Amino acid sequence: MTNVKSLKKNAILNSIRNILRLIFPLITIPYVSRILGVENVGKYSFAFSIISYFIILSKLGIETFAVREGAKYRDNKAKFNDFASEIFTINILSTLISYILLIICLFFVPQLSEYKLLIEILSLEILLTTLGCEWVYIINEDYTYITIRSIIFQTISLIMLLTFIKNQNDLIIYTMIMVISSTGSNVLNLLNIRKYCKLKLKITSNVKKYMIPILILFANTVTTTIYSDSDITVLGILSDNYHVGIYSIATKIYTTIKTILSSIIVVSIPRLSYLFGQNNLEEFKKTGNHIVNVLTFCVLPAMTGIISIAYQIIYIISGESYTEGTMALQILGVALIFSLYSWFYTSCVLIPAKKEKDVLIATIIAGITNLVLNIVLVPSFIQNAAAFTTLLAEFLSFLICYLKARKIVTIKPDKRNIVSTLLGCLGIFVFCLIINMLLNLNVILSTIICIIGSACIYFAITSLMKNEILNDFKHSLKNKLIKYKEAKV
Repeated sequence: MTNVKSLKKNAILNSIRNILRLIFPLITIPYVSRILGVENVGKYSFAFSIISYFIILSKLGIETFAVREGAKYRDNKAKFNDFASEIFTINILSTLISYILLIICLFFVPQLSEYKLLIEILSLEILLTTLGCEWVYIINEDYTYITIRSIIFQTISLIMLLTFIKNQNDLIIYTMIMVISSTGSNVLNLLNIRKYCKLKLKITSNVKKYMIPILILFANTVTTTIYSDSDITVLGILSDNYHVGIYSIATKIYTTIKTILSSIIVVSIPRLSYLFGQNNLEEFKKTGNHIVNVLTFCVLPAMTGIISIAYQIIYIISGESYTEGTMALQILGVALIFSLYSWFYTSCVLIPAKKEKDVLIATIIAGITNLVLNIVLVPSFIQNAAAFTTLLAEFLSFLICYLKARKIVTIKPDKRNIVSTLLGCLGIFVFCLIINMLLNLNVILSTIICIIGSACIYFAITSLMKNEILNDFKHSLKNKLIKYKEAKV
């Protein structure tokens, strides 16, 4: 029972952290997209798509490996110190290699000259990501610290952005603020890390032993990045900054929503890794089933909402200039469900079971398919092609990972929950369709009505259908209210 409660607490804390990540873009994207303009948004997005490959190189597959293996040692201080130091050493070496290759690219790839300063500023994220050692805090499930730290730095970044970004000439300042927003808090991580371990550079025989699974996970991450980020890179090369700017807004909305929903999965990885390591498959299966049920309850209505009011979302967030990306956002809305279920089977089943090679096969197939189709389709269909290839890649990854994972453990979501969720989503879609087609309302008013009405309809239908996840939530809330009243008495 304690484990379930702590898992819920971690999920809530990680959701708060990710909601802040949502609130930050919701405030900044409308402001920045209008102030900087489509072209500058495109320039920033292309520069970030380039630097993301070098961030991936510096990270290797270290975080995923560290969380999986480190969970075994977190109750043994001496062993955890040694493990953390060995992992940190590998990360420092990969970071040096990443910077060397980045410098070579900046000097010898002429297409990057226009973006050189932006890339140089963004490259600070490589170092700060390494020094942050976020995996130490994830292993120890310290989501309270992570959440508080995020609140502080998101607030600082927001104040700086609203203070210093005033016109189209402030792209460089905006880039600096984005670095502070995303990785500035990692400086605090390094200062606070002694709470869990003492890091030092340490090369042992274990380092060599760790490298093979880390490199397999790295290959997996690279191919995942190819099908998640190559669309913007290919758009930048085969199209122009304008269409990159249009598409980047759609992807930012998609990524933000995916990041929030993924908090359900992220906080579960250390627990599931621990259960699998202890060979407690019954508890592993029980926890996995619960996560899938929660995921279904949250992801399907989110997907339906994106599809139903994509135009309004883009219009409110970025303005009419970006509404050309409506169809791209709708396509990415469908990709959301495959992406998150793929992530579940990858991070919560296959990787704890040490089936990195299966994950690698899935991501290679998805990555190659995405890249090839991007090159073929982007010249004709521009941002819509980029969105479609992402959808296809996410589906292929999900299908392969699901087929591999079910050989290890059978995860069966509750049928009543699925049916009630689907009916709730149908209610959302029909309601939004009626509002958008029959009522001639302005964008903001129609959006507010759609969101509030959809939420009421969804919860009403799932409640009438006795959805287990909703019932658990209501029961938990009722118990907390009773305890609160008893405490006051």
